[in-house]
Amino acid sequence: VAANIFIPGTALGAATNFNGEYRIDGIPEGTYDIEVNYIGYQSTTISTTIQPKKFTILDVSLLPQVIQGEVIEITAQAEGQAAAINQQVNSNTIINVVSEERIQELPDANAAEAIGRLPGVALSRSGGEANKIVLRGLSPQYSAVTIDGVRMATTGSDIRSESSSPQGTNNPRISSQSRNIDLSTISQKSLAGIELYKAITADMDGDAIAGAVNLVTKKAPATRQLRLDSKGSYNALDDSYKQYDFSLKYGERFFNEKLGVQGSGSLERRIRSSEVSDEDWDLVNYESSPQLTSDGIELRYTDEIRKRNGFSVLLDYDTPDGGFIKFNTLYNKTNRDYLTHTRNYPVENDVFYSYRDREEDIESFNSFLKGENHLYGFGIDWNLSYAKSKSTHPFDYELYFAEPSDYNPVTGEATSGMRSWDDPDVGKGPANKLIPYACNNFDMAYLYSAHVRQQDSEEIEKSGLLNFSKDYTLGNNYSGTLKWGGKYNSKSRIRERSEMYSPYHNRPFRLYTKLSDGRIVPKDFSGTSFNNLEISGTNITFNNFLRQGAEDRTLFDDNYFKPIIDRDIVEEWYDLNRNGVLDTSGSGPEYVPNMEPKATFYDITERVSAAYIMNTFNIGRRLTLIAGVRVEKEDNDYSAYNSYIIESYPALSGILEDTSATHKETEWLPNFHLTYRITDFLNLRCALYKALARPDFNQRLPNWIAREDGYFFSGQILTVGNPKLKAAVAWNYEVNTTLYDSKYGLFSVSAFYKDIYDMYHWINGLQFQNNQNDYDLDSLGVHIDNPITGFYNLIFPINSKEPTRVWGFEFEVQTHTRFLRELIPGIPKYFNNFILNGNLTTLRSETYVPGARLHVDSIYVPGIPWPQPVTSTKLIYTKQKLQGQPELFCNLTLGYDIGDFSARVSYFYQAEYDRTFSPLRTSDTIQRSFGRWDLALKYDLTENLSLYFNVVNLTNAKEGTITINRIRSWRRQNVTRIYGTTADLGLRISI
Repeated sequence: VAANIFIPGTALGAATNFNGEYRIDGIPEGTYDIEVNYIGYQSTTISTTIQPKKFTILDVSLLPQVIQGEVIEITAQAEGQAAAINQQVNSNTIINVVSEERIQELPDANAAEAIGRLPGVALSRSGGEANKIVLRGLSPQYSAVTIDGVRMATTGSDIRSESSSPQGTNNPRISSQSRNIDLSTISQKSLAGIELYKAITADMDGDAIAGAVNLVTKKAPATRQLRLDSKGSYNALDDSYKQYDFSLKYGERFFNEKLGVQGSGSLERRIRSSEVSDEDWDLVNYESSPQLTSDGIELRYTDEIRKRNGFSVLLDYDTPDGGFIKFNTLYNKTNRDYLTHTRNYPVENDVFYSYRDREEDIESFNSFLKGENHLYGFGIDWNLSYAKSKSTHPFDYELYFAEPSDYNPVTGEATSGMRSWDDPDVGKGPANKLIPYACNNFDMAYLYSAHVRQQDSEEIEKSGLLNFSKDYTLGNNYSGTLKWGGKYNSKSRIRERSEMYSPYHNRPFRLYTKLSDGRIVPKDFSGTSFNNLEISGTNITFNNFLRQGAEDRTLFDDNYFKPIIDRDIVEEWYDLNRNGVLDTSGSGPEYVPNMEPKATFYDITERVSAAYIMNTFNIGRRLTLIAGVRVEKEDNDYSAYNSYIIESYPALSGILEDTSATHKETEWLPNFHLTYRITDFLNLRCALYKALARPDFNQRLPNWIAREDGYFFSGQILTVGNPKLKAAVAWNYEVNTTLYDSKYGLFSVSAFYKDIYDMYHWINGLQFQNNQNDYDLDSLGVHIDNPITGFYNLIFPINSKEPTRVWGFEFEVQTHTRFLRELIPGIPKYFNNFILNGNLTTLRSETYVPGARLHVDSIYVPGIPWPQPVTSTKLIYTKQKLQGQPELFCNLTLGYDIGDFSARVSYFYQAEYDRTFSPLRTSDTIQRSFGRWDLALKYDLTENLSLYFNVVNLTNAKEGTITINRIRSWRRQNVTRIYGTTADLGLRISI
């Protein structure tokens, strides 16, 4: 991969692709010396004669380096390191690479974690594993992800991980519907490499302000390849061995090696359980120190099984023109099956228990037909693709139980809920001081409410691309490639949500059920876990759901948690009561609909047409200039609901009205790159280009959702979409210098600056009063027939009038210890075998977020001689750092090979970063810093049989958040989450 082939004394040359293939066009007839270079191997020069209109095929073998007369053995780790270095060195743009060999050596759970080994990449995590990448501090939707250059469908899902309030639904008002891709659904085992483009060119999709990730597959091998990986795993958090991971890969070529066939499949079962402590602090209303709020501390234990399976089929055919046609199909599915146990230990009020049983399926299907061909002296690059992603929740059911605070009238002691305490410092924390004061009187607890939720989203993306290129030469020292083409992309996406709600706490339990044939009969619990159903008054007691010897659990080694209930109990209750009714007439259903989730429906069609022209010009072998321009035109259709949601017993009801809108926008994206190969070992790369980022799916909706004030929420909420919201556009400035040598490896430094205009933000909580003209809503583009009276809080997406800026530095080293033997005589031979890979990224940013400020005017009222104060809310912009952006993160990997044994220890660190900002800076949320150690060991038993052992998260690192009052410099632990350590033992069979 990325060997450098060139003709000395000319500007003609090429680098090999992932299949080791290369092509040089436009060589005049004659005899030439062809020089081949590859870091880690000895250079070779071959003489050949070029004849007119004929192919000359040169297959080249290179010998490993020699140090002091010894041939250096190229191990798997060294080969992977050399492949990545060569590709970065020989690229005409700024790129980082994970080679296939490095992917196979790492104990990474998925493609996201493999990408996370590269400089400039932070990670978003879910269930103890990475699922999304954050390039250069910009959220995942600012990056493009492709497979062999073909765009993948997004998989963004907005279902919440934590339990909602027992009184109502999940808050859908600013639910994330971003354009990100859940890379945890993709197994990295079938990939030939991963390319991370830090600077895009005009022939790439323009919506990649942060950068572009390309997952690479390669042609089937010339000789048959069969590889089977199997491993079992241990999860320390649940003390369980019930995990496995199997993968199979096959490939070979037929018909004189013209047709390649390969396929791969994987099957995986992982425990992704977690323990969570959530402390609720008041950092505003106290003078001396923060105090716990009345909610105190909430503990959560999630018992989760995550299954992944997938397959890929790839056919490639070498065409007579020296090109190829490739057909590739990839399918991946992730199933999450989990039960979350939650209970709180409040300072006051009732104790609540909740049990949420969920299944979630995320599927992605990507298929494309593409080719690279040559006709009449032109290069033709084309593809047709179809991608589909689907996120469904086949089952999502939650039960809430309440243990009311009650006291013995004689002694005054609490008999349920929370006991009082004499220590005045209990409220100052630590929060787990509250735990011993819980009565845990399950006889007094009762079923409070139940919720049935459903959410489905589906996206289909179709695209076609056609590129043309023409190589040219101007004498010996000047060559180039003119490239032009176009692309059409159509994306359709739909989302639907619903919720049914049963308020058991304040209405009679339904004694009848409606059968599938329409008959209404009394409920029959005989032969079930609820055969002897206990009802106290109108309340269904908690004891009905606790089997004999109900489990308890200690979270974080010292936090007592009880009770753990059986998942079968939850599902059985749902099956028995899902069709409950009040009487034989069928009135009064047990579950009634909540309107609010339904109001978040949308149906979107986006069409993007693009065209570009780009010229690559080489001056000798030292200087390469790339200049181009791309134009992208959006033409989108949106359908949604206008919704007026009111509080209505026993659930949320209201009206829904269909609404639709269109959005059209055109952006011109110029692009310039310069590569200057200063010496044979020093490169300088510069890039200046314009890129864009389109808003999240729910931000351009032509809808409004008016939420009337009610018992469960304080204040009236008005959420409005903005079909006129423009794409954010950024000028990107990149500089990279690379120092490399076969002896010493690669050292690289990059600097970047991004100037982003029309950045989109949410206005969150700007207060208005509809009967006072205190602000011109038209100036914001808010146009509704507003049914709300009184004050309300506006939630509205808006393009910022101020620029957002992101800048930073990246440092990378890939080296080994072989050179020490030449520098220091006498060092033992085995010291050759160390390999070091490391990178460090520092980031800074500033953006301007819309907010609210009270404004007081004085007016004169007829009949009153002095001015009267009038208070209104004004829109302001506050300067702050970008949310979700760690200012420092790094990777360090140390590897060692000796004989048939290899070892690697790695460390990933991510500094803390801001998650949310409060208007007065008194209750901001910070994501805590995170560091993780991993270990990978491998031993080749025979040429075809390998044994390996991996340990992930050696130190059982904790994740979580901190609440901070920046005015008083107070910090308190908010959320703490652990997933435990995992160990894998596996076997690889290669034929």
